[in-house]
Amino acid sequence: MKKDIFWAPSYNWKKKEEKLLINGISFALEVAELFPKLYELCINGTTYEKLQEKLTEIDPVFLKRVLKDLKDIGALVSEIQSPADIFQGQSAIFLQGEKPDELFFMNKENVEKYRFEKSFRKTEHSKDGIIELKKTELNPGYKTRKSIREFDMSEIDMDTFSRCLEILCPLNEKDDEKQVPAQYVYPSAGGLYPLDFYLLVKAGRVENVPQGLYRFDPVERKLYAVNNKIPLERGFQFTVNKETFVASAFSVYIFFDAAVSMPKYQDMAYYYSILDTGFAAAYFEMQTYSLGLGTCSIGDMRFSKISEYFELEPYQKYLHTIEVGKLK
Repeated sequence: MKKDIFWAPSYNWKKKEEKLLINGISFALEVAELFPKLYELCINGTTYEKLQEKLTEIDPVFLKRVLKDLKDIGALVSEIQSPADIFQGQSAIFLQGEKPDELFFMNKENVEKYRFEKSFRKTEHSKDGIIELKKTELNPGYKTRKSIREFDMSEIDMDTFSRCLEILCPLNEKDDEKQVPAQYVYPSAGGLYPLDFYLLVKAGRVENVPQGLYRFDPVERKLYAVNNKIPLERGFQFTVNKETFVASAFSVYIFFDAAVSMPKYQDMAYYYSILDTGFAAAYFEMQTYSLGLGTCSIGDMRFSKISEYFELEPYQKYLHTIEVGKLK
């Protein structure tokens, strides 16, 4: 089935001094002359064949090259965008055109001071209508939980491993006759649970689980092997996370399955899936900690460098990673 070509919603364009600028990338005058017609044809979806029919005055070879260039920079898409593409440009609006100090957060002292000030920031308020709350004690498990970057390298037994993943499984059994929807510990918009979980297990780190990349089926409570050629090189991880990846027993990769919730929630399904990921990750991390395991959530990585290993469908989009291992 041929995919339609769409203009990426988060990409803007403008003509300036006989050039075309698309999200700050400059194109020559000959490309600029295709606009706004090319944009208008693509905004609601089209095909290469339809573009040829509408742009008969354009050399087909040239048009094909332009479309490839626009696809390479992400301006033309045939599947939903990644979160990074969707959020692109938001900081420029917040900063009102000012350039951020990129060197500031490369200094460890700056980072620690920034964390201290922001994590203890006070709420701005008037002097009226203040209600004082009591300081109470939390469950000890909540107080001791923290991100772990160094792990005990010994093997995790199958019972602990299974109990760790049980938190992501439905609480009720499937009943085709009664057709009661699945209920999970963590909440999800509309009770749809559009998250897919993949596990990258290291050699000799989980009992009876060979090294490899697996897709986790929470309903069947099974791991399905996807690829045994796993990306153990660390080029896809940013420097601060490389050693954590090496030390962990396994990695949990969370994806948004748009085919599950977009038919109901359309554009907002993406946002809801990100909320679902936060809930699922929080419950998962508390469960692992209660079992003597530690976790470290990884907010960003160069996922495009390893995406081929996962054999994903176009409607599956990477959201988050959690590194897991034994507490020292």
